[in-house]
Amino acid sequence: MPTSVDSVIDDLLVDVIGQIVACNVIASVDNDRVDHQLVADTFTLLAQLQVDCGLTTSKQLISGLRSLATGRYPDCFRSQGSREAKRLRTMDWVPFSDPPFEATTVCRAPTLRHLVSEDHFRDLVALDLPVYETPVDSDRDARIALWRDLPLDVRRFQLGPEATLGRADQVLWFTRRDDLATCPPDATVGSLLGQRARDALGLSHFPTGAVLVAIHFSGTATRASSRRPTFLDGATHPRFRVWPDTHAARGDGDWGRTVDLAALEDDAPVLDGCPERVAGSILRGMLPDDGTFEVEMLGAVQAETGASDEMSKTFLGRLAGGMTTSGLATRLKSIVR
Repeated sequence: MPTSVDSVIDDLLVDVIGQIVACNVIASVDNDRVDHQLVADTFTLLAQLQVDCGLTTSKQLISGLRSLATGRYPDCFRSQGSREAKRLRTMDWVPFSDPPFEATTVCRAPTLRHLVSEDHFRDLVALDLPVYETPVDSDRDARIALWRDLPLDVRRFQLGPEATLGRADQVLWFTRRDDLATCPPDATVGSLLGQRARDALGLSHFPTGAVLVAIHFSGTATRASSRRPTFLDGATHPRFRVWPDTHAARGDGDWGRTVDLAALEDDAPVLDGCPERVAGSILRGMLPDDGTFEVEMLGAVQAETGASDEMSKTFLGRLAGGMTTSGLATRLKSIVR
C-alpha cells in the first residue's frame, strides 16, 4: 500500500512540468543545495495539503508547493502548526556580502499602476509612455527609445505607501543590473531589448505583445532577506533549474542562474542566463532615496521563445539526463523516506 507521500509524488509526475519540478528537487539534493530534511518536510506537508484541500492534479500540487515556499497557506490546510511547517517557515533568508549593486526585476508595464504612488503615476502617464498594453501602437518603440534620453530624476518614481516590490504571496525575483546589461549583449533598442530581457531571464510566461519594464532599485533592500532560489521558489516557473551548466555559475553559491530561452530554443550546449536571487516583499521604507526606484521601458515581447509544450519536453530532457518518469519517482521517493 503506497504511503500518502508516495501518492503525491506519483500525482505530481503525471505532468511534464511536475517532472521538471522533480528533477530540480533531485538536483538540489545531489548537489547539496538543500538537505534531505527540507525535502522530506516539503512532501509531508504537500501530502497533507492534498488531503485537506483536495489537490488532485499536478498543477494544483505545484501551486501547493508555492504556498509552502511563502508560508501563506490556504484556509483548508490543517497542518499549519505542525513541526514540519514550522521548520519550513524558518528556511533562512541568507545575507550575502556582494559589494553595493543595483538590483533589477522585470515585469509587465501595467504592473506599474499598482506600484507607483498616485502622484507619480500621473507623472508617468503624462510622459506618453506605453503604460497600458494595446494591440495597435505604431510608434511605441520610438517613444520607448526616447525614454532613455530622459534625465534620471524623471525616470525615478516613488513606491506607493501600501505597495510592495514583490507580492506578499510570492517571492521577488531579481538580478544585478550590470549582469542584465551583459546577458543580452546584442540588444540595445526598442522591442528587441524587451525580447532579449525576457529570454535571458527565463520569463517564459510573458506572451507575445506584453510590454516589459525593468525596475532598478538599490540592492541594499535585499541584503537581509534574500537567497539563492530553491526548488520551492521555482516550482511554478516551468523554465527554472537549480543547477546551471558551467563551473563558474555553479561556484557562485550566492546566486542561481536563469535559463536563457533563446539558448533552449536553439538547443545550445549551455543554457545559463543571468544570475538570480529571490527576496521577500520590499516596502517603501526599505528603499533609499525616499522609497524611489528607476523605471526603464524595455519594449514588447515579439515571440514566445522557449515556451511551447515541445520546449517543456526538451527542457525536461536536459534536466532528467535520460532518467525516465519511473526513475524520477523511485529516486524522489528514496530521498523523502
